[in-house]
Amino acid sequence: EMRGEEEEEEEDVTRVWQELGAQPLPVNATENELQNVRNKVRQELALTDQTLFPLLSKLFLQEGKTKELELGIANQSLDLSHLESIPGTKLKALLREYRSTVQDITAAQKVADWWSNHEEFSRHRQRFEFSKAVEVLEKLKVAEEDRLDSVQGGEGGCDELEKQYSSLLSSLTEEVAAKVKSLVESNLTESGGRATVVTKWSANELWTACYGLGIQAHLLEELKMQLQESILMPILRDVKGLELVSNVDGGFEWTMAAKAADPGVYVSGLRNYATLVMVLWRTAYGRNQCCRDSAVDALWHPALHAMRSIWSEVITKENLHSSSEYPKLIAELISIENGLRNDKLLGDKDRLVSEDLQEYVESLSEEMLVQYRSYLARARDLIVNDYGKGMDSAILIHPEESGLPLRAQSRPYMISSVSANIVTVQNQIMEEAGKCSNIVLARKLIEMISDVAMLWIHLPGKLYKQELKSVAHLVMLYFNDTVYIATFMTHLTCKWHNLIRDCDMLPELSSKVNQLNQVAFSHAHAQVSERTLQLQSLISANKFFRSTHKPSQGKKVRRAIVEIRVQIERLANIWKSILAPEYFSRFLGAILDHLCTNIYAEIMSANDISIDETETLPMILLELLGNGLRPFLLRRSPGQTGQTGQTEADNAPSPSSGDYATYEGLFRKYAPSWTKLGELVNLFSMSLQDIVNKWEAKELEAKGYTRDEIVHFISLVFEDGEYRREKVNH
Repeated sequence: EMRGEEEEEEEDVTRVWQELGAQPLPVNATENELQNVRNKVRQELALTDQTLFPLLSKLFLQEGKTKELELGIANQSLDLSHLESIPGTKLKALLREYRSTVQDITAAQKVADWWSNHEEFSRHRQRFEFSKAVEVLEKLKVAEEDRLDSVQGGEGGCDELEKQYSSLLSSLTEEVAAKVKSLVESNLTESGGRATVVTKWSANELWTACYGLGIQAHLLEELKMQLQESILMPILRDVKGLELVSNVDGGFEWTMAAKAADPGVYVSGLRNYATLVMVLWRTAYGRNQCCRDSAVDALWHPALHAMRSIWSEVITKENLHSSSEYPKLIAELISIENGLRNDKLLGDKDRLVSEDLQEYVESLSEEMLVQYRSYLARARDLIVNDYGKGMDSAILIHPEESGLPLRAQSRPYMISSVSANIVTVQNQIMEEAGKCSNIVLARKLIEMISDVAMLWIHLPGKLYKQELKSVAHLVMLYFNDTVYIATFMTHLTCKWHNLIRDCDMLPELSSKVNQLNQVAFSHAHAQVSERTLQLQSLISANKFFRSTHKPSQGKKVRRAIVEIRVQIERLANIWKSILAPEYFSRFLGAILDHLCTNIYAEIMSANDISIDETETLPMILLELLGNGLRPFLLRRSPGQTGQTGQTEADNAPSPSSGDYATYEGLFRKYAPSWTKLGELVNLFSMSLQDIVNKWEAKELEAKGYTRDEIVHFISLVFEDGEYRREKVNH
């Protein structure tokens, strides 16, 4: 048995020796070597016992973390198991002693801390620092896990602390509630009243303490009832005469016999009431945001109901039409409410007196607008039922006689009787708005003008669903009508600028004018694009203008060009009788310019033009260009008169006339490729020297040609040689 014990001891010593980081013992170690190892192991263990736990205890006690150490040892999160198992150590006994000591020390420390917090609580309470007292009171609550039974007489000591805590909680709750109830005192007199607010302690502190004690809700309700019964409702019964006599931190006085400066709407009384509300918010509620919702309900909502009742009596449809004070009134109310916003009482979601007044006035305005709705109904009937019925109702407009200071067209043009009647309706609505002193009602009327414009803007969708005799005619008539309405609305905006500005409708009407102009040009350009594509399809085949010297191809190309000319003439006859010269030239010129650009590009894209083609191509192009613009100017323009007994063709302007020169200048602006293609016909019949001379004289450049284009034309038509190179280089 002794031998076995010695062997186990040797094994333990060897293991500990290795854990201490020493070299492994050799198998053949002598007895002396083993004894030396035993001595060193015992020394290390003794050193551990002497230093480890005193240091740990000191550290944790200083930082108040004895519980953490105790729990760490209990949960084995402090890995001391390998030390406890070392043979010869006193660690287990030390741990038991330490745990017992620490438990006693911890309990004693907690009791000491409790009485320290008790003293702090008393200091805050004496200074009326109630919110801080509530915070400290929470620390006096004795929890079950604190285990204070071993201190001060066992369970009796713990019960005593709990009784102390309950007593403090009860007395503090009673004190705070009593002080809240005594915050405001008031008494009424025959002419007004007086209210006094206690300022010895902070209302904000009290309400924060109430929240912590869980008594805030019912105290807020009690304060609400007190304020409304003793101060607010008596004042709001006759707010028109309210006047604050004095307003100091300790309270305020008011009278109800003052003469209101505005007997109709009582803004003066409401402003005084708002001042009173602000005083109560600051003193009785301490501007405490925890109380804000209740304060709004107590102080502000009664004013909303009172003012609604007042306005329903004093603001009627009869005086609404003639009153011009409502914008100022609403601005005054907003100013009052902004003061309450800045004081953190009113928030973004709270109902406002100004909003109530605006809604009430607008509702009355809507009722009054019923008599004016006939204007809008008339405009809708004109647009929906009467428009697009043909030229029987067309009217000639002379801009210089229309009285419009800003006009879109400087020459006469045709409009429909519908658009003339629409303008009349808009003018009548504006006249009614001018008679109305109430800005709210005037704005509603001006909005009708905008509504009429919007109905007109959406008209084309209805027109395109109908079977029309001539879309070309109707689209351009709609263009004239729309420009006319837009021009007239611009005229109204200038004439009634001050009223429209005061109603804040300038941006709205300007936007509608822009939309009208955009939709007019949009549909006109859509018509131009559609017609252009139809005509372009006649000559869109690949290399269409090649080999025109061959009879079959020449006949095919000539037939297509003639068809293009006939269709353009037909379109020109429709448009010229409706549009002013400027817009007729602009829209028809766009079609001609596109076609001539494509024809020119197709011809010039050839690698070579034969001598025969230089003879056939000009003849074909002359089918379109031969008579110049005259075939497109046969129909009389709006307002143009002719001689009796002569046809329209006889009255068409001759190339030498001033009227023809006007159109020629306009088409040169809007259809430059028409002029360029006409010059190409001339180039085919010129000699090389003639071309050089014309270029040097800048005549070709004036027709839209560049040097590269002329050089390219020469290379297509004239045979390569020294002479051609000389002229080109020159």
